[in-house]
Amino acid sequence: MRGSHASCHGSSRPGALCPWLPRWRNGRVKQLFLLIPVRKTAKLKTNSHGTAGKNATMFETYAAGILIGGIVLSLAALVWLAVRAFRVRRAWGFSCLFFPPALLPFALFHRRKAIGPLLLLAFGVITTGATLGVNRFIVANLSLGLREAIVDGEGHITLTGWDQDDYSVLKNRRTVVVLQMANADVTDETLEMLAGMANLRELDLNDTRITDAGLETLAQLPALAILRLRGTAVTDAGFTHSLKDKVSLLEIDARNTQIASRTLRDWKAENKDQRKFLK
Repeated sequence: MRGSHASCHGSSRPGALCPWLPRWRNGRVKQLFLLIPVRKTAKLKTNSHGTAGKNATMFETYAAGILIGGIVLSLAALVWLAVRAFRVRRAWGFSCLFFPPALLPFALFHRRKAIGPLLLLAFGVITTGATLGVNRFIVANLSLGLREAIVDGEGHITLTGWDQDDYSVLKNRRTVVVLQMANADVTDETLEMLAGMANLRELDLNDTRITDAGLETLAQLPALAILRLRGTAVTDAGFTHSLKDKVSLLEIDARNTQIASRTLRDWKAENKDQRKFLK
């Protein structure tokens, strides 16, 4: 079977753009705050001067400090506001301390006393929000570097052998035509990232952990023509149910799977001139 591979040689510095502490170590990130989502990022493409890598390092260096600073300022502003409330009346103070929403009516009735803390709170919130927003924007527009290429006008992505485990970067690659992701950590859940890829024609899932449930997801890809499933746990029943009648599918690698040779021969017989399989 033929296969197109986007070049994935050469070195590129990991795009460690996550603005949290401790810093990214060996591809693992610890969250400081459970309510704030964290995503690991893919590798950045660097030019001959290493500009992208330097920018990534600068963002990583300063973003964590800015984020923590914004949160600290916000908390300090709330404490300051509560102290002001105690000075006005204990009832206000205890209300604000044990029921934070009470800070709002206090600020309305005692604007002069609340103006300083409110300005500090606004600055802290804006700082924190802006840092998170910039991080999300950068993650959404990351380059996969040498793992992404345009071949004859078509998007090719090769994630086989990469050192990340977050495939959410694919959500922003809806126009990809050839996708190589033959990694042991690819599961049925990973395939959900492919939803909406209307142009995906060739997909390499050799030696992944997908099952029959994943085949149901693949059945929804309208242009899928070449599929590699070697060494996966898919079954004959799963293939028959999800892919046997898929008109666009023309080539399949089913070596070391439970898909029966007879089933594949019957599938090929429906379009002898174009369909091919390996078993």
